[in-house]
Amino acid sequence: MYSRSVKNILRYVARHSGLARDLEYLATLEKTQWLKREEIAKIQRQRLRALIKHAYFKVPYYHRVFKLRGLMPEDIKNQDSLLKLPILTKEDIRENFDDLISRDLPRKEMVASSTGGSTGEPLRFYRTRESENWSSAAGLRAYGWSGFRLGDKTALIWGSPIDLSKWGSLRGRVWNFVTGTLVLNAGSMSETSMKRFAEKLMWFRPKVIRGYASGVYLFAKFLESRGINLEPGAVITTAETLFGHQRAKIEDVFGCSVYDFYGSREVSALACECSEKSGYHIASENVLLEFIKDHEKVAANESGTILVTDLTNYAMPFIRYRIGDLGKPLDEACPCGRGLSLFGSLQGRITDVIVTRDGKSVSSPVFTLVFKDLQHVKEYQIIQESYEKIKVKIVKRGQYSERDSNYIIGGMKKIVGEDVQIEIEFVDSISPTRSGKRRVVISRISKS
Repeated sequence: MYSRSVKNILRYVARHSGLARDLEYLATLEKTQWLKREEIAKIQRQRLRALIKHAYFKVPYYHRVFKLRGLMPEDIKNQDSLLKLPILTKEDIRENFDDLISRDLPRKEMVASSTGGSTGEPLRFYRTRESENWSSAAGLRAYGWSGFRLGDKTALIWGSPIDLSKWGSLRGRVWNFVTGTLVLNAGSMSETSMKRFAEKLMWFRPKVIRGYASGVYLFAKFLESRGINLEPGAVITTAETLFGHQRAKIEDVFGCSVYDFYGSREVSALACECSEKSGYHIASENVLLEFIKDHEKVAANESGTILVTDLTNYAMPFIRYRIGDLGKPLDEACPCGRGLSLFGSLQGRITDVIVTRDGKSVSSPVFTLVFKDLQHVKEYQIIQESYEKIKVKIVKRGQYSERDSNYIIGGMKKIVGEDVQIEIEFVDSISPTRSGKRRVVISRISKS
């Protein structure tokens, strides 16, 4: 329960920073999660039909798709009938960017955003402010399953340049201060930086630690090696696949449960574990997830490619968007009593880290800062052959030049060191992993 002073401050900041709607939607989602699965499915169907109608009449790309397939909005009534529509890929979005934007919303009412390129394919897109409000509310609800409440002290072990820049703004700093959030830049996980993290956290004493799975895991190993105890109430991991050995180490070192959160830059809050750890609860009121293999729905407990339909974004609808991950849908209900649908093991998001000779670890989100504004790079992949050599595979787009190569080499050396040889290799394509996702970073150096 919040203290009265924290509640009052939160209300004031929310009212004057445009965040009041997040809390309004959070109150709604806190109620709907306890509805029966059939009732939540009804809400989902209603939102899907409304989105489909909007896409048909207001979004040129989807109007064209419907016409080519001889479809009308009333032909798409539920998840099963979504199979009549094509899968939306990142390349589809790039090639049809303007035609995917709604014609009835002024650009000034849209929020421009982009992915960090964690899969080697940066992507620009638009969202409505209302869509961001719904996503933020779903995220807050999911964090609440760990015991977190607004006003609890939270430490973020984070490395995304996009988020760090946002949190460094005046609004971000004010919100972090009022909500008791300490941001630790995990772009470079060196012994020196982790020692500094530990000192700050021993003083700050957060109730929840949230961060990249690999970053939290590396920090847990550091704390163990120094015999440091922090004992937060919960740890929330995200952004990367959380492996079993990582979960075990984090829970052992921090002495609390780990809650794995599944989100994306394009759609934000998608799913999260609750205290029962029976799978990932999907934010079914906001999103519809399909699990597909060979263009058909997979059976329960069968692995399938995840397709996302964002039911809240009317600025640039993503319908059946291939996000690049694999998961297994589950039929059973969670013992917690929530009616939200479940899926099992998340099999995508396999990311590696670059390790330098002096022991510094650099995870993939840091490298997105080098590539995010390069218009002539279609895809990239970073391969660490040894401490002394890193190869960067590049799939060129348009008028790629030597200037782009020099920019990449210079940016990479700033991160990994001037003495490291950076070799650029041009390729026609970059083969995905078996999960269908391209690993942006691969290290051939053995790690314990």
